[in-house]
Amino acid sequence: MESRLSLAALAIAAAALLLPAAPSVAADRIVAAHEGKVDYANGGIGKDERAAMARTAGRYNLRLVFSEHRDNEMVAGAQLRVLDASGKQVFSLADTGAVTELRLPPGRYDVIASLAGKTEKQGVELGKGEHKELAFHWQRGG
Repeated sequence: MESRLSLAALAIAAAALLLPAAPSVAADRIVAAHEGKVDYANGGIGKDERAAMARTAGRYNLRLVFSEHRDNEMVAGAQLRVLDASGKQVFSLADTGAVTELRLPPGRYDVIASLAGKTEKQGVELGKGEHKELAFHWQRGG
């Protein structure tokens, strides 16, 4: 009888190991997707989401961070466009999180972000194996 109980307990433990771990709430709110030839992750509101995105940052080569006010408060809701060297739009997002990670082919890009009617544009050159970060900051409200 005792060996049957031990076998049952062992089977339950083995089955539990095969079940996927429940994702954190923060990971559930992070959007990882694909647009055209660009893989991206979008989220980063709150400490837990930023930590979850940091764990997958190695998959991407361009990190975009959005903030506002004098205290650099992280902000979501920017409109984002990425243009290649020829001016062709290769990526767009109507509603960013505070952090957007992109995987782009090596090359030169213009990144244009708008929030509350204010637009910022930054250029970036991505070489093979490089990872870069651009910060967009808006002074609004106070």
